[in-house]
Amino acid sequence: MNGFADDLELEIDAVKFDRFGVARGSDAFGDGYFGSGRGGHKVHRGMDFAYEPDALVRSPMPGPSLVTKLGYPYSDDLSFRYIELMSQNRLYIMRLFYVKPSVQPGDTVWKDDAIGTSQDIASRYGSGMVNHVHLEVYVEPRLLMPPYKRRP
Repeated sequence: MNGFADDLELEIDAVKFDRFGVARGSDAFGDGYFGSGRGGHKVHRGMDFAYEPDALVRSPMPGPSLVTKLGYPYSDDLSFRYIELMSQNRLYIMRLFYVKPSVQPGDTVWKDDAIGTSQDIASRYGSGMVNHVHLEVYVEPRLLMPPYKRRP
């Protein structure tokens, strides 16, 4: 990979534990790590970070990035949102699910800038679900995971 990818991996690894949040781990609905089973043939396509509802969520993308989309992860419940960020070099995309946005498409944000607040995902799934922000990283158009490695 190029230097940006190496920086992305190092930055995300640092953000994961120092600034972005603590990995969710396991709850009644399964494991929050990338690639963990989801029943049947499905696997978890991202990494979950434990967040209390209404906590400030900051951009984990190294350097400046562009807010490219605000979306809805569930077609049957428009109260839950996600934010899509694209790296300055347009190679990497991050999607942060269960975040009420405070940014708009077209905004430029820098690493650690506030982008929204975490939502109460347990209100959809019940008390067995640990509240969290779900993060997916793409190298267009492929899902890129890890750089997240399961930690003991």
